[in-house]
Amino acid sequence: MPRFACQRDANEMPIFKALQVAGRDPIRLRDIDILATHVDGHGVLLEVKVRKGKLQEIQKTLQRLFPGRYFIVRTVEAALNACGVAL
Repeated sequence: MPRFACQRDANEMPIFKALQVAGRDPIRLRDIDILATHVDGHGVLLEVKVRKGKLQEIQKTLQRLFPGRYFIVRTVEAALNACGVAL
């Protein structure tokens, strides 16, 4: 069975850890970087990208399928904001 290395953006782990500290119950997935809980109780999908990172086709599809619930985040602050956490 072939193995595929899952590439992760360098800023993903600090964002994931900040969401844990904020109590947003983050989960890391393969095609979605992080699934987390919004303060209102619904789930949000977070795609972590570095400054110049571009979306792949599956990510563009997810963005169309989940308007208002799928966010491209590049910083801890943007991730917390997408989850409704006041800074």
